Amino acid sequence: MRKPLLAILLLALAASASAKGSDVSDSLAARLETLRAETAALRELRREKLDALERAETRRWSERYAANARREEAAAKARSLEGRYAKLSADLGRLQTELLDLRGAGEELRERAESRKAALEAFAVQAATAAEKELDAVAGDFPAGMESRMLRLRRSAAALRGGDLLGGLDLFFADRLERHAATLTREWNPRDELGPTLRAGTVFLGRRAAAGPEAVTRTGALRGKVFEWNSALSPSYAAMVEEAVAGAGTSAATLRIPVDLLQNKAMRNVAASAEPGEAGARLAAWFRSGGVVMYPLAFVALLALLLCLDRFVAFARHGRVSRKFLRAFDERVAAGDFEAAAALCVRENSCLSRVLLSLVRDPGKDYASAEKLLNEAMMTERPRLEKRMGLIASLGSIAPLLGLLGTVTGIIALFQTITSAGTNDARILAGGISEALVTTETGLIVAIPVMVLHGLLSERLDRIAGAISTRASELLNRLYMGR
Repeated sequence: MRKPLLAILLLALAASASAKGSDVSDSLAARLETLRAETAALRELRREKLDALERAETRRWSERYAANARREEAAAKARSLEGRYAKLSADLGRLQTELLDLRGAGEELRERAESRKAALEAFAVQAATAAEKELDAVAGDFPAGMESRMLRLRRSAAALRGGDLLGGLDLFFADRLERHAATLTREWNPRDELGPTLRAGTVFLGRRAAAGPEAVTRTGALRGKVFEWNSALSPSYAAMVEEAVAGAGTSAATLRIPVDLLQNKAMRNVAASAEPGEAGARLAAWFRSGGVVMYPLAFVALLALLLCLDRFVAFARHGRVSRKFLRAFDERVAAGDFEAAAALCVRENSCLSRVLLSLVRDPGKDYASAEKLLNEAMMTERPRLEKRMGLIASLGSIAPLLGLLGTVTGIIALFQTITSAGTNDARILAGGISEALVTTETGLIVAIPVMVLHGLLSERLDRIAGAISTRASELLNRLYMGR
């Protein structure tokens, strides 16, 4: 049974396989045609791709060639620009060097201009200062053309301060020329309101006034060149002035005039008609000869005298050690009547009584408390006695210093006068120095008595303080020892 079935199955399978084989052949043939068509299409596509690639390659090479051409052109332009840049850089460097040189030259010129400007400004300031100094000196100079000189110098200083150097210098030197011309000329004015006036250079100026002859003299050698009209002339000097002024109005070939060549105060002293024998006049002249420092010296002397008198009076009133008071005080203390002793101290009202009062006011205290009260009382009373003693000593030290100050300032003024007058006369120099030493003399005259008085007062103060300390210690030991 099984075999026929197996055969049937094999036949069926063979028939099915035969049918399937014909179908496969047909299918393969169709697919072959399809593959051939696809192959042809692929070949066409490949050809198109190759053509596209060839065109792309051609375009790429064309673009590369164009890029290379542009690069070469840019490189050529760059080389050209670099050449131009190098040339411009060289030109720029040269221009910068020239500019630096020009700047350096400009800075140098500016510095020189500023230096010249500063020098001119400094010169203008110095000239203005000289003009102002000369203006200040005109008031003390010989009175010859003083008004016009002051006006000219004031305008000169204003012009120099305002920047007009040439104008200011012109006015300044014009004043100097006028001052120099005044020393070489003579002026006779018979129509002066105060009387006929004669000026001979810068050494004589006199006139015949209604009240009598007058002449210009100096007020003092140490106070600068200050001149004034002086009518208090000695008979001989007045006669010489009268003769000179009267002779100026004549045609005389020669003319005698009294001349003070050094222009110091010696002529004024000779010309003074007042006799120097009076003590008051001598003292006043001596005081004036010392200058302005004599006033503080006089103040120091007066103040020191008043303080010394004050201390002598204070020592006499509060520093006295009365034996009568001590005897009465000891009697009351010995009798144990401390209230009466305290009342006696209050009536006495001296430094010693006030110190002793601190011990008998409360006799019931112990030794330490009493000693403390005693020390407090002595510390209170001693400053009252020493009051103003330090000021007196200071005044005694200040007086010679003020005198030395007056001497120094006087010698400085003397040398300034000597320099202005241009003299080397030893007599004038010695006279001026002796006058300057007046303040030192005055300072020593004031200081020596003040220091002597201060020593006497200090000695009396020590004696009073010692007596007070001794009496107070005796009373303290007598009343409170052993408590």
